[in-house]
Amino acid sequence: MLIIELKLISAQSVSVVVLVAAVVRLQGRGEKGYYSRSGAGGLKGFIGGQSPLRQRLPKRGFNNANFRTSYIPVNLEWIEENFAAGDEVNAQTIKAKGIKLGRDGKIKFLGTGDLTKSLVITAECVLANLHLRRLNRLAARL
Repeated sequence: MLIIELKLISAQSVSVVVLVAAVVRLQGRGEKGYYSRSGAGGLKGFIGGQSPLRQRLPKRGFNNANFRTSYIPVNLEWIEENFAAGDEVNAQTIKAKGIKLGRDGKIKFLGTGDLTKSLVITAECVLANLHLRRLNRLAARL
């Protein structure tokens, strides 16, 4: 039961109390039946014991796993340890040093470590922060 009190301001102050009986019986679920009970509704996609439609349909569509480019990550500290000054660093020389390349045979240079010798590096991909750090160090030396 909801009680609302209204106050009218006039020459005489009068209080009016209004009683409102709010009867909520069915909560929007209807009279009777399975879906009017609590806990009704079941699992999404469940259709009575047979295989759901999403499992019966054939699997189709695009899968990018067949077409993605895979890179082998190589850190600068490993290059510093395994190559002498003036050497050329590319996929073939890294493979000759013992790193197994993937099906694409591409290398991604990561920024862990630092190079102290001059090398000729040929790469398909270089980490973005590696570019920024090297440019900042070159600018500081000039």
